Amino acid sequence: MTNRMQKTIAALFTIGAAVAMAQDNIVFDDFGNGDLATGGAGTTNAGFIKATSGGTATETNGVAIVTATAKNTTCGLVSLNSFNAAVGGFTAVWVVPTLPLGGNYGTLNFTLQSGSGLYSDNKALSFAVKYVTGGSTFTVDAFNGTKATLQSGSSTAGANDGFTLTATVNEAGWAFESTKLGMYANGSWTNGYAYADLFDDSTHVGGFINRGGVASNKELRLNSVTVLGAPVPVAPARIIGIEPVGDNLVRLIISAPGSAAMDP
Repeated sequence: MTNRMQKTIAALFTIGAAVAMAQDNIVFDDFGNGDLATGGAGTTNAGFIKATSGGTATETNGVAIVTATAKNTTCGLVSLNSFNAAVGGFTAVWVVPTLPLGGNYGTLNFTLQSGSGLYSDNKALSFAVKYVTGGSTFTVDAFNGTKATLQSGSSTAGANDGFTLTATVNEAGWAFESTKLGMYANGSWTNGYAYADLFDDSTHVGGFINRGGVASNKELRLNSVTVLGAPVPVAPARIIGIEPVGDNLVRLIISAPGSAAMDP
């Protein structure tokens, strides 16, 4: 066996020994079947309900549209199905396709909350974005009977053509990120607003629009909402044999995880 072949095989064994991490969808809705309360093919624990102090919610052409129709009202969507956030943490992803044209978009709230009503009436963690022409501001707020602002910031990035927001939450702390908005926030929990205070085995994911005192209706549009469980190790495939098949060539015999050949 040549030195080159030995190095190649050694590299393959190194790759085979790596432990990958995977996250399973525990909620996924792409709003593709025209029915807000149910999910179509390929969705997981899908379906959203309207939570509002005044507004409408519809689903059409792969987009959920939430509209606050009166001054100083909030309208939103909350997942019909809850998930167990009591152990291990999770990741949530909201995909916003567009923002309606205009100078003031109201305040968008992306929430992880204990109930299916308005987030401010529940135990919740919220990422609030207020986008106006020329820039954006944000706050990370926790609700547990009262509100605590965990972090705030601003950005000059625009987002008329949409953005993605990702939240990673576990017992150690929280993080929100939107590259398109130029917003990054992370931190640890504070007294009375710890992971165990806010999340349990009946946690929901939501999205809201707060119109404020402006004269025109304000909208939040969503392409999809996803919640992923805590990362878990995935057993790699194992090289269990090598067969020479010609000059400087070998065939690797690989056993997939869970197969009989992988048993000790």
